[in-house]
Amino acid sequence: MAGRVFLRIGTWRPQEYSLNYAQGRQEAGVSVFEAIPEGERFRVVFDNDPDDRQRDTLSGLLARMKRDRDDWGKDIDPIYIVTGQQVGIGYDGEPLLKKVKIEREIDLGQVFAPDIGWK
Repeated sequence: MAGRVFLRIGTWRPQEYSLNYAQGRQEAGVSVFEAIPEGERFRVVFDNDPDDRQRDTLSGLLARMKRDRDDWGKDIDPIYIVTGQQVGIGYDGEPLLKKVKIEREIDLGQVFAPDIGWK
């Protein structure tokens, strides 16, 4: 997989925007997390997150997904490795993409984010 890759938790709207629930408005693109492939796993990186909002968001999402998996025996939200054209930075410091293309779906166990203690 050449170039930048991103991790997207869940599906997105055909119009390619995400909702910013904190501010009650649309973002300019689909919210994603930047990821670096390391073997069959993907390490999440937080380059534009001075206020830790992106870390808090991902930490909460991963904890909820782990709880769902433990309670229901499967990953509830799909996790995708995607590529696309970055069109901005979202409220939480996350990259926003248009022209989003799914490269592959991955399991929760393939995601790691040592910055937030998710290994």
